[in-house]
Amino acid sequence: MTLLLPLLGFLFVSLLVVGAGLATAPSTATTIQQRLGEVAAGARAKAAEEPRHQRFVSVLKRLGAVAPRSLSEMGKLQQRLVTAGYRSREALVVFLGIRLGVAILCFVVFASPIVRRPNLMLALAACGVGYV
Repeated sequence: MTLLLPLLGFLFVSLLVVGAGLATAPSTATTIQQRLGEVAAGARAKAAEEPRHQRFVSVLKRLGAVAPRSLSEMGKLQQRLVTAGYRSREALVVFLGIRLGVAILCFVVFASPIVRRPNLMLALAACGVGYV
C-alpha cells in the first residue's frame, strides 16, 4: 500500500504533463490547413497584383496619348525601344506616358513644401529635367 500511493502520484503527474503537451502542440491537420491557406493567399495576392499593374499601364497609356509628339523624335524613339526589346506598338505610348508622368511628379514635388520652400522656377527646372 505504501508503494501504491507514490506510483499513483507519478502516474497522475505524468498524465498531466502529457495532456498539457498534447493541448499546446499543433495538430497535423491544423498545420496542413495553415500551409494550404498560405499557398491560397499567395495565389490570391498574385492574382490581385496583375489588375493593379494593368491599371497603372492604362494610366500611362492615357498620359502618353496626350504627350506632345514630333514625327522625327517618334521614329528615333521607336527605333531605340525596338533595339531595347520593346517591339509592341504600345511601348512608345507607355514610354511617353512615363516621361510625362515623371515630369509632372517632379513638378509637384518641387512646387510643394515637401522638399523646401515652394519655388516655381526650381519646380519648372525639375519638370524639364524629369521630362528629359
